[in-house]
Amino acid sequence: MDVLKRVRRWLEDDAPADVDLRDDIAAICDRIDELSNTLDKADQHTEKLVDRLELFEAGLVAVQELIDGSRGVGGLHLNGSEAEWDDLLEGGPFESWLGPFSKAIAEVSR
Repeated sequence: MDVLKRVRRWLEDDAPADVDLRDDIAAICDRIDELSNTLDKADQHTEKLVDRLELFEAGLVAVQELIDGSRGVGGLHLNGSEAEWDDLLEGGPFESWLGPFSKAIAEVSR
């Protein structure tokens, strides 16, 4: 930060005679540096979270495309019958299997 560099230079070269004031200003500059570093780390973390979110959304969309392109899941109930997607998604008799998926895909679609 250019302003902080200038203030620090001023403190070193032309600082006020009041030592307490000089120390207070130096402490404020140090705190600004700390906060700036914290913000930089938060920005980096946010970028990683956005990347993960995009990956999760792509996964949800891929599963939705699979659902849209098929009737259901064969062998799911281990009785040879096909479990239709409508039975497995939210509102169906077996919604506990994919009910949360329905809610997640609704969020992605907003």
